Amino acid sequence: MKIAIAAGAMLLFAGGRQTAWGQSAPVQSPAVKIQEIAPPAESGMFPSLTTVGDELLVSWIARVPRSAEPPAASSPATTSSPATRPARPLATTRIQFSRFANGQWTSPQTIVERSDIYVNATDVPGLTRSADGALVAVWIQQIGVRPPKVHRTAMVVRSTDDGKTWQDIGSLDGGGGGGGGGSGSDASAISSERNHGFVSLVSDGDGARAFWTQTQTGAAAGGGEGGPPAPSAAALWTAHIAQSISEPVLLDSWASECSPTSAVATPSGPIVAYRQHSEHDGRDVFIARRVASAGGVGADSASWAAPKSVYSDGWINPLCSAHGPAAAANGQQLVIAWYTEADKRPRIVGAHSTDGGATFSKPVRLDVEQPLGRVDVAFDHTGVALACWVANNDAGGSLRLRRFQVDGVLSESIAVPRTPRRIMVGNPTIAPAGTQMLLMWTEDGKPTKLRAALVTF
Repeated sequence: MKIAIAAGAMLLFAGGRQTAWGQSAPVQSPAVKIQEIAPPAESGMFPSLTTVGDELLVSWIARVPRSAEPPAASSPATTSSPATRPARPLATTRIQFSRFANGQWTSPQTIVERSDIYVNATDVPGLTRSADGALVAVWIQQIGVRPPKVHRTAMVVRSTDDGKTWQDIGSLDGGGGGGGGGSGSDASAISSERNHGFVSLVSDGDGARAFWTQTQTGAAAGGGEGGPPAPSAAALWTAHIAQSISEPVLLDSWASECSPTSAVATPSGPIVAYRQHSEHDGRDVFIARRVASAGGVGADSASWAAPKSVYSDGWINPLCSAHGPAAAANGQQLVIAWYTEADKRPRIVGAHSTDGGATFSKPVRLDVEQPLGRVDVAFDHTGVALACWVANNDAGGSLRLRRFQVDGVLSESIAVPRTPRRIMVGNPTIAPAGTQMLLMWTEDGKPTKLRAALVTF
């Protein structure tokens, strides 16, 4: 069922070419239609859209009310996963997914249901489909109940029957499941000195590739063999996932400790965008990419080029930044969008690469005024990048969209109707859906609600 937005459903993009930072000259852009549609489930939170080829997947979190009855053992969540273990009478969390095709959602399917899933607006579960047809999902699981024994680990499951059942693969750092020879729910099999977060998944070879940040404490803290410790003891890691998890590879020992990552697949190999945390509290956006001919920083089946700055915008921030970059790829064309407060001026900016991340254009400013961040970006069917973010402005809606081309041409920034900031929680997410773009977000309330809209140019 589609719900037409009565006010402002048809909007015109009239934008400009970037002539200087934050300035533009008028050009004409096509009309755009924003049409709200029914989401795959009414209640839920923190959706995450993923495209693999022509397939469009969305995963989200659903809260299950407190009940005296444990989850049923016959639940479609898993066959060998700890999700089927009888639970105490506590409120639980489900991770669910659906596909969007021909304007319709498939019925929601449950990946896992547990009472110890870590729920955070910026650290959301991930889902992708690997080249062998298997679905791979990841979430953050909390081990322990009181500091200092509380830590978080990224758990991985895999489905070879299109999501009907799920096999427990284990933790990304090798604890449990196929990666470590034990149960993924066994806290003793996972180091209490490691905290995983901000996992990005992307299809890679015969499986999937995960990128994540890992904070370490105690004797485990440090920047790798022979390297200096990161200021926050956070690092960027990667591993390949098939029927088991490969040995993790350290990519950067200077990763920001609380910023999401964003990974994409290109013909040259996977690329991850992330925020660094330098020795002097710099928060520039970097990429790490696999390049077969590069010496790089460690290797599993190929080599990784040294971390590369997308642009040095000079944001110095000693505090934790929850604003991670967003990346999208269209062949060798790559776009990165991010939030910055360099020079104490909040901005949303974007930069293009036409050579798979080897070089980037100078960033263009995308926001109009008062951006809060929470950025996502995707390419439409014409090869033009479309960014979305949240603004600190309720006039007509705080969720905003803007197209920007590789030559610097910008459309007008427009507000998505019926998205006032006071009811927006979490990050919006956007992805191509045929000749349209699918936009999703979370509306606050009791319960929180999923929202979706189709954007047509």
